[in-house]
Amino acid sequence: MADSKQAPLDAEAAAKAAFASVQDQPFPNDIFTAPELRWAVIGCGVIANQMAQSLALAGRKLAGVANRTLSKAQAFAEQYGIEKVYETVEDLYADPNIDAVYITTPHNTHITYLRAALAAGKHVLCEKAITLNSAELDEARAIADEHNVVLMDATTV
Repeated sequence: MADSKQAPLDAEAAAKAAFASVQDQPFPNDIFTAPELRWAVIGCGVIANQMAQSLALAGRKLAGVANRTLSKAQAFAEQYGIEKVYETVEDLYADPNIDAVYITTPHNTHITYLRAALAAGKHVLCEKAITLNSAELDEARAIADEHNVVLMDATTV
C-alpha cells in the first residue's frame, strides 16, 4: 500500500483512502440534507423553466429572475411564483438574499455573466458550454477561487 501521505494515483485508490480515513467515525445524521440555497436564474428559456419545475418538485422555488427583456422576466416570475424580478443583472448580483445563480443564456454570453456573478460572491451553475474556450474557463475558475465560491457547469448525459 502506498504511503498515507502520498496522493492516490487512481480513482479506486482514492476511494479506498477516503473510506479508510473515516471508517471508525460515526455516520453523520445530516449527510443527505442539502442546504436550501436561494437561487436566481439569468435567462427565461427552456433550461430556466426546467430549473423552476425541478425545484418545485422538491418543494422549493427560485428566489429571483433576471432577463434582458424585463417583461419576459415578469411573466416567468408570475408563472413560477418568484418573488423578485431584477431590472438588471447588476441588481441581482448586488442582492445579498441570493446565494447562487444559474446562467441559462446563450453560451457566447456566459463569460460576461460569469465574471460579474463570481466577483459578486455568488455560486454559479452555468449551462453548457460553460465558456467559449479554455482561456475564458481559466479566468472564471480564478475568479471563483478568489471569491471562494463554487463554479459548476450544467452538463448532463
